[in-house]
Amino acid sequence: MPTVGRDFRCSVCGGSASHLSPVLRRYFCDEHFIDVIVERVRRSINKYKLADKLKRVVVGLSGGKDSVTMLSVLQRLANEFNFEILAVHINLGIGEFSKYSEQICRELARKLDVPLLILDLGDLLGVTLPQIVRRLKRPACSVCGTIKRYLLNVVGVEACATDLLESDRCSL
Repeated sequence: MPTVGRDFRCSVCGGSASHLSPVLRRYFCDEHFIDVIVERVRRSINKYKLADKLKRVVVGLSGGKDSVTMLSVLQRLANEFNFEILAVHINLGIGEFSKYSEQICRELARKLDVPLLILDLGDLLGVTLPQIVRRLKRPACSVCGTIKRYLLNVVGVEACATDLLESDRCSL
C-alpha cells in the first residue's frame, strides 16, 4: 500500500493521510486505514459464509507487513466471529534476518495476546534454508514456499484448524 505525503487528507476524518488505497482510490490516516481493512475482511467473511466454518485459524507469521497486518486484523475479528487463532513462525535459519523476524513475531504475538508456535527449520530438519538451497540448487523462493506450506499444513492438521492463512512470500 503506497504511503502518501503530508498534503493529502484522510477521506474519512480529514486528518493527515498516510496511506493511499489504489483499489478504493481514497486516502486514509493510520486509524481509518486499519478500520477499512478490518471492514473489508469482515465483509468477505460474511459474503462467503465463513463465520460458521471458522473455529481455529492458523496464521503463517513471517514478521513482514502482510502477515503482521493479517494477524492484527484477524485478532480484531476473532471475538466477533468466535474463532481461535494460532500464529506460526518458521525460523528458516537465515542468520540475523531470521533472528530479527522471530523477534518481531514474538513481540506482536505478545502485544495481541495470540498464541505463537515457533518452528525452527534447523531443529526440525537438521538443515537451514540456505543449506537446502545450496544442496538442491533450486531457487530460494521455490524451496522456501514449499517448506513453509508443508509445515503450516502439518500444524494446521494437528491444530484441527478450519482455515490456514499464509500471506508471506520469501524474498532473499
